[in-house]
Amino acid sequence: MIAEQFEEVFGCSATAYAHLFVTQARLDHLTSKRNLRMAILYDRPPSHFHKCLPPKVHKLFIHLGPSLKDPSLMDFLLKPNIPYSAKFTMMSWPSRESRISLQHLQISTPMLQEDRVALLVSSTSWTPDEVFDTLLEALMLYEECTQALNDGSQSSSMEKLPKIWMVITGKGPLHFRQCTCPDS
Repeated sequence: MIAEQFEEVFGCSATAYAHLFVTQARLDHLTSKRNLRMAILYDRPPSHFHKCLPPKVHKLFIHLGPSLKDPSLMDFLLKPNIPYSAKFTMMSWPSRESRISLQHLQISTPMLQEDRVALLVSSTSWTPDEVFDTLLEALMLYEECTQALNDGSQSSSMEKLPKIWMVITGKGPLHFRQCTCPDS
């Protein structure tokens, strides 16, 4: 109720030159009530945020390897065998049939390991208005379902759901708050 009054007083076209919205739904809701100059500015990541190809992932985790020495991560992540494998990748070697000469014996290409952990990265300003509880509850539910599915079947690694490693970055007043999940 207060928010609507605030919007009515300060958000009307007489006091603002233009209005920016992050969704079409919000624009439709407010323009049905008022005649506003408006534009949608979708909240999207810049183009340099994209899925990394396996060679970049391999290089990154070889570089990061020494910093990933936390005991809880040592049991959670795959064991690397540098330079042949990293936490998420391994080198693929050409088959004997495809090797044409001794020079081809040196060629290898990093590829993602089938049983790798799924890495989720999210940034936050760690303020009280940013609630991660829903995400953490979903991760705990995923863990329960994954354990039931993975433990209950004798399926191959391709049919199993991956473990998830959630990394939350950022600085702010609640930065040192620890998000912990109960032990399974």
